[in-house]
Order: sequence, then C-alpha cells, then structure tokens
Amino acid sequence: MRKKCLPMLFLIFFLKLSSQTYEIAPSTYSVANASVANNKYYSAFQNPASTATLSGTQIGIQYENKYIINALAKKSLYLTSATNLLNIGISATYAGYELHNELLTGILLSKNFNNIFQLGVQYNYYSVFLAEANKRYASFFPQIGLIVKVSNAVKIGFSTFNPGQQNIQLKYLKKQIPSVFSLGGDWKISENLNFLFQTDRNVSGNYRIAGGFEYEIKNFLTFKTGAYHVENLIPTVGFGVKLKTFDFHLNTELHPILGLTTYAAIQYSISKK
Repeated sequence: MRKKCLPMLFLIFFLKLSSQTYEIAPSTYSVANASVANNKYYSAFQNPASTATLSGTQIGIQYENKYIINALAKKSLYLTSATNLLNIGISATYAGYELHNELLTGILLSKNFNNIFQLGVQYNYYSVFLAEANKRYASFFPQIGLIVKVSNAVKIGFSTFNPGQQNIQLKYLKKQIPSVFSLGGDWKISENLNFLFQTDRNVSGNYRIAGGFEYEIKNFLTFKTGAYHVENLIPTVGFGVKLKTFDFHLNTELHPILGLTTYAAIQYSISKK
C-alpha cells in the first residue's frame, strides 16, 4: 500500500509547485501560452473564439512532457470543422497513470461576425479517476471566449475557464477546478512579426503574465521566443513549420526549480473551405 501511495504523493507535490495557471488544460501553440487573442490557429482548450475564423476541417494531436515526469504528461487531440452557420469542434486531454488520472473533454461552437469580432462557447466535462475508490468523479463547466479586431494590426482577446467555479466532490475531499479569466492582445508589428501578450487571473491562485514574439520566415517557418511569470520567470522558445496540409509546432520552457517542459503538436488539414 505504501508503494502505491508514493506516486500519488509525488504527483500532488509537483502539481502544487507547478507555475501554470490551470493545470488541467494543456499548453497551446502560441509563445508563452499567450494565445487568448490569437486566431491564426487553434489548439485544444484555448480561447474557443479562435476557431471562428478557421476554414475547412482540421485535426490536431498534442503532447506535453511536463518536467520530464510521465505522470504529468498531457496527451491531447482536437477536431474543428467550419460550416455555413457555425464552426464546431471537439477536444480531449488526458494526464495521469493507472492509480490516478484526469480526463478533460469539450464541445465548442463559434461564430465570426464579419471579421469584427469572434465569439466562442465550449462546454467541458472534467473527470478524475481514483484507484483507491475505484471510481471516476466528474463535473461540467463552460468556457467562453471573445476576440475583437481593434484595427488591421491589433486584436484583443478575452476568455474565461470555469467562470462558475465548479468543483468535484471526491471520496474524502473536494477537488477545486481552477476558475481562470484571461485578457490579452495580438499586435502585428510587421508583415512577419507578431507580439502576443496575456494576463490570467486564477480566482483561487496567482496572476500569470505572459508575452513574446513570433517571427515568420517565408510563410512556412515561425520562430517563437518569450516568457511568462507566476512566482518565477519562465523563459520559452519554440518554432512552427507550415506545410501544405500539415503544421508542426515544438515549444520548450525552463522552470528554474522544476526543470524542462517540452510541447509538440501536429495539425492536419483534412479539407479547406
């Protein structure tokens, strides 16, 4: 029994120390996770409004290796499709191991209003499995997002994750689901250079401030560099490659105490509208 408890204690310890604003959602393609105003591409559980300007159908796979600890790794996938009325999508992410694992799934709808602003709503289902109880505990909550075009060069984004502060009642205690409000922008400095910035407020935790630059070379290669701050300053670097039907992204960040996190994602465009 003691051996079975040790991985659980290890997992909880690192989750408490981690500097991410809300651990149950995966990271995004964007530099320093400053994705709230970025509708160039979509990654699972970012601002649902970012899907409103997508065309055709895309499927994406994401893998985040957090601090090189298998129990903290997140495996995610999503599917988005554009229709004449609304854009729709589904997302899922999984983390954990046989004694303790977490699953987050969501269904989203989004709409582009004449390229002036985009609105998106996602309904999420979050569940936790505990081997000790041999049971999965779950809760539902919404995720809402908005992106507004201020000018040809500037967009402002807002999103909220679990605004009603839903929780999960486990066998012996209540697991808090983070309630996060995010506000940020996307400034197109030049044809190939964008500056992304974002601040997040976790109702029961800290503020997170993030920013960075994404530089596109010849429309197929993007370099990313930036940082975010939650108790510690975390530098991030990455790159993206855009081919005819495939997009590939690789991002890394270095926590001064917990170490390295790597994030890789592939998106395939099944069809174009």
